[in-house]
Amino acid sequence: MENAIAVFVALALVAILAWPRIVNPADWRRLCRGAVTVTYEAPLSVQGTTTGPTTAQIANRFNKVSANIIATADGDVAATVTHNLGSNAAELALGNPMVILEPLLSQALTALSSWIIATKTAVVITLTKLGSTGSGNAAPQLRTHILRPSSNSQ
Repeated sequence: MENAIAVFVALALVAILAWPRIVNPADWRRLCRGAVTVTYEAPLSVQGTTTGPTTAQIANRFNKVSANIIATADGDVAATVTHNLGSNAAELALGNPMVILEPLLSQALTALSSWIIATKTAVVITLTKLGSTGSGNAAPQLRTHILRPSSNSQ
């Protein structure tokens, strides 16, 4: 009986100590304290990942980056979306790249978070939301579409 208890305690200790190594570190941090997760949908080279496109992946081939935003906790109030579209100062002054925010939750839940565009740079956009009670959600709250101007004429 003593051996069985010792084995049980040893297994429990191993499970507790190994848990952070078994679970993806990003998932572990989110489980512990909540986090904003940005999951990219386009371009295809980054689809389904949490890493935005590099300059080489986006260079002159794509004019759009799309990503879903998940803020699990009410206090998770900022998200950074990497686009690497390389807008120059003149384009930024004209409001480029164009950013479309597509709410993915019900109107009531969308109103609680109220995502807005805080900043735009040549390589990232920063979004912020209200930290009101109930504004966190485990489902994607928002889809962003970031578009660069195209010189293609039709």
